[in-house]
Amino acid sequence: MSGVGESNPEQTLILREDEHPREVPGEVWKILIVDDDDEVHHVTRLVLADLCHGGRGVCLMSAYSGQEARHLLHAHRDVSVILLDVVMESEEAGLHLIRHIREELNNSSVRIILRTGQPGQAPERRIIIEYDINDYREKTELSAQKLFTSVAASVRAFETIQQLQAINSNLEEMVAARTQDLRLACQDLRRTAEELQAHRDRLQYEQELAKALLANVHEAERLDFPNLRYRLWPVDVANGDLILAARAPDGRQLIMIGDFTGHGLPAAIGALPVADLFHREVGRGCNIRSLISSINDELHRKLPRGLFLAACVIEVGTDQIVHAWNGGVPAAFVYSADAGVRERITSSDLPLGVVPSGELAFDIQHLSTRRGDRLFIYSDGLVEARNPEGEMFGEKRLEHCLREHGASETFFERVREQVEAFLAGNPQADDITMAELVLHAT
Repeated sequence: MSGVGESNPEQTLILREDEHPREVPGEVWKILIVDDDDEVHHVTRLVLADLCHGGRGVCLMSAYSGQEARHLLHAHRDVSVILLDVVMESEEAGLHLIRHIREELNNSSVRIILRTGQPGQAPERRIIIEYDINDYREKTELSAQKLFTSVAASVRAFETIQQLQAINSNLEEMVAARTQDLRLACQDLRRTAEELQAHRDRLQYEQELAKALLANVHEAERLDFPNLRYRLWPVDVANGDLILAARAPDGRQLIMIGDFTGHGLPAAIGALPVADLFHREVGRGCNIRSLISSINDELHRKLPRGLFLAACVIEVGTDQIVHAWNGGVPAAFVYSADAGVRERITSSDLPLGVVPSGELAFDIQHLSTRRGDRLFIYSDGLVEARNPEGEMFGEKRLEHCLREHGASETFFERVREQVEAFLAGNPQADDITMAELVLHAT
């Protein structure tokens, strides 16, 4: 995201509700300010006038009521960010506009930043849970820098969503085209060296595209929990594994490890809607069953046949009772330094995206834990790593590592060293992901 000093003044335009969209010069990011206070519009324009991203400036549009905003949104379907007040012509005009945008216009792409000068009338916790917004700010705390940063991040998120929607719309065609290309490559031995090089260049481009898109999935700040350690070792540039963690408004912690079939671009692209839905649903306060159902239904609707997500989902309550669901990944361990492995969370359901949620068993384990317990989750690439003789690394070697080094800060590196020594030069065949959650952490 570019900042001050890189914008082109000719690409920044202020539009009122009654002006015509053809007056916008070139491609710009459209930002709609909805507030009944003219001073708010004036200050916001001053702060955002030189915002620039991807060589595109901004078009700042103003609406002074929810009704004006509706007219503008019907005329400008490509608005990227809305800065929205709550109280305007009515006490909940802004909240009614959110419902209109998400449910009547069916617009899930535009990023909505709710700004309120009366937080008592729109409490943050209730609004975050009940309304599909992307940020909540009190006007008294929203400095110029915070406003600029929040809008810049929202424009970037909007651009990523646009890219994802474009890719999802023709995902099956892309996979079919690649499969056909590979089949022809095997059948036609007369292809020239130039064609082979062009094919390699195309694959490299797709991998770099997947890498750029996945940068938003494993955001460091979203996995920055003091009781969580994790490592990802992909085979390709694009990782088919993912790890997600978030805390619900009531304090529950939810963690998910997933392993898409295969790796490369098709698997990596599948991680994007899963990550977005995971954080949105946890932010709304859903429980583990609802989260699993939402992700499963989304993948079942959108993934092409043959692509699915093996996953383990963990919910740790404020009472430190663990609720766990495993659909297709190796057994997770609850262990401690003094007692070793105490519990196993084994797979008892289908992977996500295979069948509708009504056909899942939802076999959720409920485990009581004690101080000193740790929860270890991993993808099958770890235990299925094979040495030159074809032998798998297996659970016994992993359990030995847990007993010897589980409490050590260097545990993950010790596991990696033992896997690499076991491979003895044999290439890694699958993505490896593992995570450890310390329970009863202060």
